[in-house]
Parts: sequence; structure tokens; C-alpha cells
Amino acid sequence: MRLGIALTLVVVAGCDTGLVSHRGTDAGAPTDASRDASTSAPDAARSDAAADAALPPMDAFAGNDAFALPDAFTPGHGFVTASGSEFVRDGARYRFVGVNLRGLPHFGTPILPYAPASEIETELAEAARMGARVVRVFAAANDADAATVAARLGNVLDRADAHGLTVIVTLTDFYPTTLFPRGDEGAYADVGGFTILTTGWFRSGFRTNYLPWVHEVVARYASHPAVFAWELGNEIKCDGDHAAFFSFVDETAAAIRSHDSRHMITIGMITARWLSDTEAHDLYARPSVSFLTIHDYEAAHSFTDFEVAQAASANKPLIEEEAGFSAGDRAAGTDADIRYTVDARSMRGYLQWGFVAVTHDDGNGDRTFGMDRVFHVGDYDAIFGVYSAAATRIR
Repeated sequence: MRLGIALTLVVVAGCDTGLVSHRGTDAGAPTDASRDASTSAPDAARSDAAADAALPPMDAFAGNDAFALPDAFTPGHGFVTASGSEFVRDGARYRFVGVNLRGLPHFGTPILPYAPASEIETELAEAARMGARVVRVFAAANDADAATVAARLGNVLDRADAHGLTVIVTLTDFYPTTLFPRGDEGAYADVGGFTILTTGWFRSGFRTNYLPWVHEVVARYASHPAVFAWELGNEIKCDGDHAAFFSFVDETAAAIRSHDSRHMITIGMITARWLSDTEAHDLYARPSVSFLTIHDYEAAHSFTDFEVAQAASANKPLIEEEAGFSAGDRAAGTDADIRYTVDARSMRGYLQWGFVAVTHDDGNGDRTFGMDRVFHVGDYDAIFGVYSAAATRIR
């Protein structure tokens, strides 16, 4: 994943790709490193009565193609929840296409100085126009204290709600992109030639800066209907101590639940294939884990069978949380991939990586896999049309 200027791409051994640095203090036009997707990892609450209404039984979703849905969701709807393998909002099935707008909360800050805060509205309005229902952002940042950074998210949530969008709020990054809580700069170290969160962080270090940040941001927005889910981290894993990772998930989920009993929680992994089959099953079976994620580029589908099987076993939804193509007919590739993952393999959502609506390089896109009118002006409209059609088809 990339952010801003002079980014360095890594492919973590046994892990997906990520950034190990961001732009320095030098001025200059934003640039953007490409992501190598040829490898992937091998191995709360609203108080109104409507939000408290019981969800329909799962047999209500029989014959999904004929399931009655509203033409569009309007601001002020209740929370999105998981009911078996489906997402539900206000009693209706909630399948979606969406986009990654990773640095959106930090527009107009030192994290993304080439993206003015006024363009938050531009990005969300265009995503909604395309038919997106969900956007994903990275809420943490190390340029300010937890309260200051948490306050940034409020504008994104309010504007998203105004457009009928919901937001996956990612709480830290596995890679040192600056999108982690202040104080965690020392939590990253070289592991086999790649800079990632250390085993020590998952064992105990997360309690120092990350957990107070989680308490701050979740307590602040526990009642906001635009939160789709709290995501523990982007592409997190801990090869060095699986038991520590499980404990981290449990403790962080408990911290979230101490403020918010209603919003969903997800982990944010590329895949759980780095765990044994039994470990993955046990992790996904946790009541605190509301749904599964997979990150997959170039329609590689290296872990699709595994994750689909895990989701079926856990009886929870699965989404393709990051996706993109680097070359060829990218619109056709995207269309085929959505039809395969969502239409055929029962994933419930599909999110484009590196979406940028504006026509300048704001530092929040992706030169290789993104959807934008800067690096990919030639196919932006075609891909837009694919997502618009899919948004109507999969609802």
C-alpha cells in the first residue's frame, strides 16, 4: 500500500505487499510506487427503535435474486450487521461494491499535503455516484495525538453518511506508512529484510499506543451509523507467535466492545492461510470476528477457495477488500472478477484499491493498480461503468 511521496514497496516474505516509508519533509509533486501483486500470503450503538429491530431469519434470503431491496439507501439508516453469510441493513440484504480511500481522513494534513480537505467531499460524492456503498479508510496517523487524529474521522463519517455510504475504519497499518498511532514508530523492525510490526508488538507492545488510540476513536464514534466496521489493522499477521496474535485480537475486540456493542469488527488480513486450518477456523469462529476479508490482485485467487471454505464453515460474510489490475483490459478484468468472486463464489462485497476522483496526483492513489484520472485516465470511465452495473446487479 502506498501513501504520498517517495514510497518504497515491499513484498513481505509470506505476506502481501506494503509500504516501508512515506514522503519526507522535502517539497515536490506526489509520486507513487507500484504494488507487486504477483505474490500473496501463502501460508456502537444507535439508540432508536429501528436500529434495535430484530434481523430477519436467514431463510428470508432464500432466492436472493428476488429479495426486495430499496432503490437506494438514504442518510440516517441503521447500522450494518452480519446475519449468517449476509450483511443486513434495516432488514434488507446489503451487498456492495466499494473503494479504498485509504488516506481520506488525513486530507489537508501533513500526511497528505497535496490532498486538500475540501476534496473529501469530492471523493465520496464520486464513489457514491458510481454506486459504491462502502469505502475503506486508514484512520490512524502518527503526526498528532490520538484525540486530534480521531477528530479527523468525524468529517469523513458525516460526509459518507450524507451520501448513504458506510466506512470500514482500519485502526493501524502492518507497514510503517505513517498510518499508525503516534508513538508506534519504534514498533516496526526488519524481519527477514522487510519492515513490519514485530512479534513483540503483538505480544504486548500494542498496549502502549495502539490500544489507547482504539479506546479514543471507538468511544468517539460508537453511535455513528456510517461506521461499517472497525478493522483491527491492515494486513496484520504474526508469524512469530500465533497465540500472541489470537490474544491481541481478543484484547482489542474487548476494548472495542467496551464502548461499542453494535458495530461489526473484522481483522483485516490478506488471508488466514498463514495459520493452520484449525487455527484459522478457531480465529474466524470467534464471536468478535464479524466477517472475513481477502486481498487479491490480478484475479490471482490464490486463497479464494480457502477463504470461501472458511467463511462457509464460520457462517459469516466474506469480502474482497482490496482488488485491482495492472495491465490489459482492466475494465473487463474487473467485471469478470466481480462476477467470479461475488456472483459465483458468494463474496458479499468487492472494493477497488487506489480510487481517486480528482484529476491531479493527490498522493492517495496507486500508479499501478489504482482507478483514477491521473495514471489511468484511459480506462477510468470504463471501470466506473463496470462498478455501476455491478452495484445494481449484486444488491
